[in-house]
Amino acid sequence: MLRYIFAIVALISVVYGQADSSGAPVHIGPGDTPPKPIRNPEPTYSPEARSAGVQGRVLLEIVIDEQGLPTQIRILSPLGYGLDERAQECIKKWRFTPGLKNGSPVKVVANIEVNFRLLGAAFNADAEERRTQYNRALALLKRDAKENESAVKIWQEYA
Repeated sequence: MLRYIFAIVALISVVYGQADSSGAPVHIGPGDTPPKPIRNPEPTYSPEARSAGVQGRVLLEIVIDEQGLPTQIRILSPLGYGLDERAQECIKKWRFTPGLKNGSPVKVVANIEVNFRLLGAAFNADAEERRTQYNRALALLKRDAKENESAVKIWQEYA
């Protein structure tokens, strides 16, 4: 029977934002304080993924509100076998120090990856990175025309 472990769930990128009149985060410049995790429990492996030997990364986009609570959790790169749901459930339990702009809390958009690894099993990190970036590019295409350029650049790099 395989045992399982998790790589640390990592906050991998932050796009700063403050609420506009609609309450949606908007992108702003550097120099602000990003949110930091203060409570980040680890996810659990799903029985289906464990028995199938599935490993990989679930990439999520979240909005961290002014109270440091994760909201608007969206999957950018799914893994399947119940791991996407496990990653979402886990992130809902996370707590953050809020992001700050000019000393005031603001909404912040962040990408978080949740890595699932099986102890003693081979893992191809390069292939997983390519899979994740491809899925991220697909997610960007679904947004708006401005982000299509970013998606095309990702695909060109991996072509």
